[in-house]
Amino acid sequence: MTITPDGQFNPDTAAAIEAAMMQHAKDGFGDDVNDTELSAIRSFYGPVSRQIAEAQEAAGLILSSAQLKHAEGAALDLVTAIINVRRNLASRATGIVTFSRETAANRDYVIPDGTLVQTGSLSNPKRFVTTESRVLADGTTSVTAPIRSRDGGIEYNVGTGTITVMPNPPTGIEFVTNDQETDGGTNREEDDELRSRARGSLSEGSSATAGALLAAIQNLDGVRSTSIFINSSGIEDGGIPPHSFELIVDGGNQLEIAQTILDTKAAGDNPVGGVNGTGYTRDAELPNKQIIPVSFSRPDVVDVLINIDIEVMDDYAGDDSVRDSITGYIGGLLTSGNSTDGELGAGDDVLFGEIEFAARSVNGVYDVTNLEIGTSAFMTNENNLTVEDFEVALTTADSTAITITTTSV
Repeated sequence: MTITPDGQFNPDTAAAIEAAMMQHAKDGFGDDVNDTELSAIRSFYGPVSRQIAEAQEAAGLILSSAQLKHAEGAALDLVTAIINVRRNLASRATGIVTFSRETAANRDYVIPDGTLVQTGSLSNPKRFVTTESRVLADGTTSVTAPIRSRDGGIEYNVGTGTITVMPNPPTGIEFVTNDQETDGGTNREEDDELRSRARGSLSEGSSATAGALLAAIQNLDGVRSTSIFINSSGIEDGGIPPHSFELIVDGGNQLEIAQTILDTKAAGDNPVGGVNGTGYTRDAELPNKQIIPVSFSRPDVVDVLINIDIEVMDDYAGDDSVRDSITGYIGGLLTSGNSTDGELGAGDDVLFGEIEFAARSVNGVYDVTNLEIGTSAFMTNENNLTVEDFEVALTTADSTAITITTTSV
């Protein structure tokens, strides 16, 4: 058995192992040892040789599975996870469909969130669901709704006019179609693509790359998200000095963050803080015991305000449940007084549809009839709330931050 210069393990064959064992026997007992096919010693060595060959193959598989260059499948996922590079899973396609009827409606018809629509293919239809509820209003014949594919994959990027089937049509709705293509569907990342991205994050010895810095910080306990601003030029840019970078870190221990930055960064790069986020400086230690101050930033907090009107049924769980559900998505302080990280990290926008989904998931909520999100400076009922890379959105599950108006149905 041998290991090649590129780390590949070449196991011996069972025949080669058996031949070596027979030669070893002759070296020990003399050349007159009976080595015929039916000899006792060969009958013993044969099965042993096959077991050793199988063990060598297993050892080779283990060695290959531990190397970025040779690992495959789940083994490659484990190797790249060490440097915080994760395989991109298949993403779901999105689009818009139009629900309609031939004559004008004589009342409002609700199209619930999660309504199933699909292409007209006789075999293997592509299925989508609505991501927001809609109402085909009294006196109208159509209404549009956003959709997302049930599964991920490029095959869910379908053409105009191909989504025409409703397995369970909502009451009052007769037709559905998509006037635009759906897009955004991607396949699961292949091994070669994942391997290439992982190599990129480790380029130039890894310590000088933004990917390596982000990966190292993201691996620390308690860190929810990270972002980085880099100025590799010889002049100040955007408030960042020459050859410097600012890491925005949400969560984690400050001393551990500072030490990890010092351990990971290139010698000529200067970490700064307070340019985009809120700056902090903590001491870190070099192997020679020299103490070095290291700066970084925490994201600035965007206090999110929400006004929401909901229709509720008799089994409604209550306003506090809605507030906690919304806060569970954004992050912040729950009605219990405990804090929650939520689903959003630094730079993550607050999405209209996700807030509506959080409210609708509460027991007894029939529909969301109006929703406004924003800050003390502005409110909107049309767009997502944009959050910059140096900001993090938070809210509080009380009536000052989340105002709820209920109507019984």
